[in-house]
Amino acid sequence: MTNYFLFESENEIVEAAKGQVLMRQGEPGTCAFLLVEGKLKVELEKKPPPVFIAEITPIDIVGEIAILSGKPRCATVTAIENSKLIRLEKSRLKFLFRRNPEAAEFIVKLLCAKLIGANEFIAEHCEYERQFSGEFKKWMEMED
Repeated sequence: MTNYFLFESENEIVEAAKGQVLMRQGEPGTCAFLLVEGKLKVELEKKPPPVFIAEITPIDIVGEIAILSGKPRCATVTAIENSKLIRLEKSRLKFLFRRNPEAAEFIVKLLCAKLIGANEFIAEHCEYERQFSGEFKKWMEMED
């Protein structure tokens, strides 16, 4: 797979302290972050308490959905340990994609991995619901 160093010369290196919020759900997306070192958590803040969605480890990206879709941030991302990231500004990222197709392919592969993971999570959740529903129905029949 393409090396993350493709991005380093084009963008700013950022350090995030443990507990630092990098982006908040609902905010406009002006940049994405490629995680080089550390760990991040992704949470949805639709209702309190926040719902944990994912733990981000090197080499993964966050904030790309808002950059590529033009929509507001869909989740809040917080450093769960001191982290080193590459800040990918929207305009520079689009320029890099045009100039270096390997960089675009790298991001697409990361997005595909996220989509596959989300699909697997949904499939597992649906199977659990189906099993739980069947067990609950049997239990209710026993009560009658």
